Amino acid sequence: MVKDTWTKGPVGLITKPVGAVAVNRKSPGGLVGQMVEQFNQRDAFHLLIPPEGTRSLTDYWKSGFYRIAMEADVPVVPSFLDYRRKRGGFGPAIILTGDKRVDMDKIRAFYAEAAPMARRPEQVGPIRLKDE
Repeated sequence: MVKDTWTKGPVGLITKPVGAVAVNRKSPGGLVGQMVEQFNQRDAFHLLIPPEGTRSLTDYWKSGFYRIAMEADVPVVPSFLDYRRKRGGFGPAIILTGDKRVDMDKIRAFYAEAAPMARRPEQVGPIRLKDE
């Protein structure tokens, strides 16, 4: 998923061929369904989503990633970027059960040490969904 402006003009010549899906952030309605459709239409589709949904401190993660994974019947693979050590990586695939508390506990366990990796640790919010 990329901002819709990234699929236009010269940048679009790069993003479209690699499978970028344009998202209009001012009109997010139907985004979950649109991403589920992408999973159903493609043989291979890797979707990267920052679950906080922002670069600012938040009290909750947005739940779109969870709803997309459940509806598309795909696992969630947590990932990280370690700003201090200049490296990144992926965790084990988590098959969601539909029990948000159980599933989010697995995600929280993976990210237990995430704050020290952040460029701005004070902006790392709690890992929880609003309706959890």
